Amino acid sequence: MSDHPTLASHRSGQAIAGAKFHDPMSGVVQDANATLDDSWTGRTLGEYELGKKLGEGGNGEVFAARHRWLDRLVAIKFLKPTSLENDDLNERFRRESQMAAKLIHPHVVRATDGGMVGKLLFLVTDYVNGPDLGQLVQRNGPLRVNDACEIVLQASDALAFVASKNTVHRDVKPSNLMLDDDGCVKLLDLGLARSLDHGHTMTATGQVMGTIDYMAPEQAVDPRRVDCRADIYSLGCTLYFLLAGKSPYYTDDLGTLAAKLLATIESDPVPLHRLRRTVPRSLANFVMQMMDKDPGRRPQDYSHIRETLANFSIGSDLRALLGQQQQSSTTQTFKGASPLTRLSDAFDDGVRVFAYWLAENCGFIAADPVSRAGQRKTYRISFQWLKFVLVFAALAGLFWYSGFHFEYIPADQSQFP
Repeated sequence: MSDHPTLASHRSGQAIAGAKFHDPMSGVVQDANATLDDSWTGRTLGEYELGKKLGEGGNGEVFAARHRWLDRLVAIKFLKPTSLENDDLNERFRRESQMAAKLIHPHVVRATDGGMVGKLLFLVTDYVNGPDLGQLVQRNGPLRVNDACEIVLQASDALAFVASKNTVHRDVKPSNLMLDDDGCVKLLDLGLARSLDHGHTMTATGQVMGTIDYMAPEQAVDPRRVDCRADIYSLGCTLYFLLAGKSPYYTDDLGTLAAKLLATIESDPVPLHRLRRTVPRSLANFVMQMMDKDPGRRPQDYSHIRETLANFSIGSDLRALLGQQQQSSTTQTFKGASPLTRLSDAFDDGVRVFAYWLAENCGFIAADPVSRAGQRKTYRISFQWLKFVLVFAALAGLFWYSGFHFEYIPADQSQFP
């Protein structure tokens, strides 16, 4: 097998610099104090030969690797050495490894190995040869409607399986969804997943868990008390990102985490149809429903999402999407609406606002009470207008019954004393 581009051309066979690791055959365990960087490329960890670093997060780093005995590519996630003294992070990493090993599904990245070498924790998963959704949009710009819906439909299948195991992912976002070279969506990173089967939790009171741009409001308030509807919110934000080319709360006015967190809880994002008018209005409304602040107004399960998105994903071709090159025309299309489009949107919004105002003042609809800041105004059918009809009918009947009438007398026939 020829070297994969992610693997080093040299094969030193050295142990990782600065550390001596556990040899399964000798039973020797010594401290691991190495710095995780590209100098690890070409070194070995047991049967694994490390390639280049693929990425890193707050507490973990991921390397490509090759299993020398099986001659198979894998990805290895290490807990950063700086996090080793944090018992909560160690336990969370162990729990992630155990969860990943139990979740066997075509759209979930499979865990194949893991453990501790010296003091270094690691998790081995299948290698996904493809971009994550963030990289895909960065390269191609906003996706076609049918491709975006097909991607989220597949992701919803993965999350439905996760939910069937009484687990909430709690960190659904574009960078945690990858597209392999067969056009298959893969869900990864269960580091923040929480099992609903266990009463205990590792999240401290007041601690924010997740990624602000894609986090459900109730998760921002208390990440310990969420269910699958929090993941549905995050999936809606992901679909918004695929169609608009930016996250729901990505603006210059929300440059800080605190501002984004407040907006997540209290504000509504720009309606999707204003950013991209080629998105069908029914789909745009469904995306906004998935991102509703109130969990009770979102789709309550993934079957509803699958049923809705299936109609919009017809004609998708994810394999062709992987082969596309970035086209400036596509990117330019969605950089901003034209003046004519903005004028049309303003006219549409003005007509809608006036229609609601007129219907409310005439008693045909009534506004529901607003229970919290930032909540969208909703309406219900009202029969207040019947009062006006009944009053008018009563007055008309009274005039008729009393014999009251008007008599017109032309001016030329009038008689004056």
